[in-house]
Amino acid sequence: RRSSRSRPPSAKRRRPPTLTHRSAGTDRAPAEFLAGARFSVSGQERGSGSAPRFYLPQLDVLRFFAFLAVFLQHAFQKTPAYYFPETHRTLSGRAVSILAWSGGYGVDLFFVLSAFLITQLLMREQEVSGTLDVRRFYLRRILRIWPLYFAYLLFLAVIGISIAQFHIAAKWLILFALLSGNIANALWGWTPTFIASHLWSIAVEEQFYLLWPLVVRGRRARSLVAAAL
Repeated sequence: RRSSRSRPPSAKRRRPPTLTHRSAGTDRAPAEFLAGARFSVSGQERGSGSAPRFYLPQLDVLRFFAFLAVFLQHAFQKTPAYYFPETHRTLSGRAVSILAWSGGYGVDLFFVLSAFLITQLLMREQEVSGTLDVRRFYLRRILRIWPLYFAYLLFLAVIGISIAQFHIAAKWLILFALLSGNIANALWGWTPTFIASHLWSIAVEEQFYLLWPLVVRGRRARSLVAAAL
């Protein structure tokens, strides 16, 4: 057997260099990674070179109750007495009535959760990078929402031609396309067909996404609370 001492230097195995020190600058996550951040109580980094992820499991519980409230409201379009004529006067019937007709607050809860998460993203990006890239934020929102939203509007326009029950006037479609469904409801009342009745909430979200980054940019937490009020 040939001794390892007789091997040429190039044939000897070399240990790969190990990373023993990381500078403070490399520990900071780039702002572009914060778009997919999830919130966590610990806020610890997961692996080198990746952005810290954050996650609050309590928000999932709130989302569930918000969904349940909205679902009950849509499930019981008429009064509970219509569905439970014999039990609507009892305690259980009154409980169903309260839950069914309080479902609108579930939408408000969704708005609050969305505003909280978006504000956290914007403030963390501003804290880490020292600035807020509003254009990048707009691009992320557009790519996430607009393709499906405008595809659904096209579906509404096409199906409204063939099925009279789903027909929507052009003025409604125009304001929906301008992300102003809530303004259409304020001008002309409730949406004429139920398959488009939820689009007003998307308009509210999109208007929030448009204006709120401009408010957050350059502000600290205390001044941001004052601006929100």
